Amino acid sequence: MAINRDPIVDEWMESRWIFDESIKNICYTDADGNEFLFLSKGEETVLTCAIVKSSTVRLLSYVTDQAGTKHPLTCIGRGAFCNAQALKHLIIPEGVLHIENSVFAHSGSLLSVVIPASVQSLGSAFWNCPTFEEKEGGRIYYAGSQEQWRALMDSYPMRGMMDYTPYDEVVQFISDGSNFEIPTLDYQTAYIDAYDKELSSVRVCELGGEIAVPEYYTDSDGAVQKITHVGRSSFAGNNKVEKVIIPAGIQRICQDAFYQCANLREVVILKGEDVLDIETGAFFACECLEKVYIGRPCQWGEYALDKTNAQKIETN
Repeated sequence: MAINRDPIVDEWMESRWIFDESIKNICYTDADGNEFLFLSKGEETVLTCAIVKSSTVRLLSYVTDQAGTKHPLTCIGRGAFCNAQALKHLIIPEGVLHIENSVFAHSGSLLSVVIPASVQSLGSAFWNCPTFEEKEGGRIYYAGSQEQWRALMDSYPMRGMMDYTPYDEVVQFISDGSNFEIPTLDYQTAYIDAYDKELSSVRVCELGGEIAVPEYYTDSDGAVQKITHVGRSSFAGNNKVEKVIIPAGIQRICQDAFYQCANLREVVILKGEDVLDIETGAFFACECLEKVYIGRPCQWGEYALDKTNAQKIETN
C-alpha cells in the first residue's frame, strides 16, 4: 500500500532533526538543466519541487538514487511546479498515481499537460493557474477513457470550492501519452470574457526589463479592442520584469497580478481621471519594489503592497 505524500513531508521535516534513513532525498538534473527534488519512502516517490528552465519538460517514470536504485515516480506533490514561468508543456509519465493541490499555481506560461491513465486522484492541481482557470490556451491531454476521466473528476469532491478550472472543457482524449507530440497551439494576445477585457498572462509572462501595459489589441476579426484590466496572476512569478508602466486606460489590476515578481523595483501609474482598482495582493511579495509613482486616485486592496519596500509617491 503506497503511503500519502503529506506523511512523507511531515516525516522528512522531522528528519532534519531526527535522521531517518528510510526517507531518501533525491536530486536530479535533466539534459535541459531542469532541477528536480524527490522524496522517496517505501512504495511512493514524490516530486516535491522543480526548478524549470526549458519550455517543455518530460518527466521520467522513475528516479535513480546515488546507490543506483530506481524509484518509480508515483506522485506530483503539492506546488511542485508553482511559479514555473518558463514551463509551457509538461508530460507526466505512466505510473504516476496522484497529482496534488496547487501543482501549477501561478505558472502563467503553462499551455498543456499530458496526464496518464494511471492517475487515480487529481486535486485542485490547476488552482490559480490563469491559462487554465480562464480558458486562455490551456489544454489537458488525457491518455484514458471518458469513464476514467469522470472517475478522476469525482476523486476530489472539494475541487469546485478551490479550483475554477473548467476541466471538461479543456480536456482532450488521446490514445497514448508516452510518445505524444504536443501540437502547436493558437492563441491571441488578449482575450475577452463576458464582463471585461484583460491582458492575457500567457503573452506577458516572458517579457522583461521595462514593460508598458498595452491599452489596445487587435482581435481575430481585425477590430481594435480596448484592454481595461491586468488579469489575475498575469505577471506572477516573473523574475525578468523590473519596471511596469500602467496607462490611464487600465481600470483594474486584478488579484495577484504581480505576485512575487522578484526583481520588480518600480511601478508608474500614469495620470488619469478614473480611479484605479488595485485588488488584493496585486504586488504581494515583490520584495525589491521600492517606488510606486501614483498619477491618479487608487483604491488599494488588502495586502496589495505587503512584503514590499514600496514607497508611494504622488505625482502630477
